[in-house]
Amino acid sequence: MTEDQNPARLGEFNHSSIGFLPEYAAAAKALDDLIKAMQEKELFPLGQDEWLKVVRDMTAAIPFSDCCDCNSEIYISGVVPTGAKIERGWVTGVYICPECRKRWTCGWSLTVPNIQL
Repeated sequence: MTEDQNPARLGEFNHSSIGFLPEYAAAAKALDDLIKAMQEKELFPLGQDEWLKVVRDMTAAIPFSDCCDCNSEIYISGVVPTGAKIERGWVTGVYICPECRKRWTCGWSLTVPNIQL
């Protein structure tokens, strides 16, 4: 199949083992909301390949989430890196708190998150 015939690059898949979870629908809605926000703010348009890379990078970075100690006196957990550099088995994540907009970096060993899905 050519790119013109399948511009979304959709392949066959079956997520029925997790698709019933409310979080599955929430994740899809969050990604749709991100697309709409990007369009509303007229941010640079992404092609499908770039969009899929953003989503892949974002999901791969979730285990490297950090937290921010905002003025709100609570820890905002789950701040996913907005960027990362990887050198010699070490990842340095770049973070932006969605609540207070503070920016910081944090380093992790690539082997720290023992991901077992």
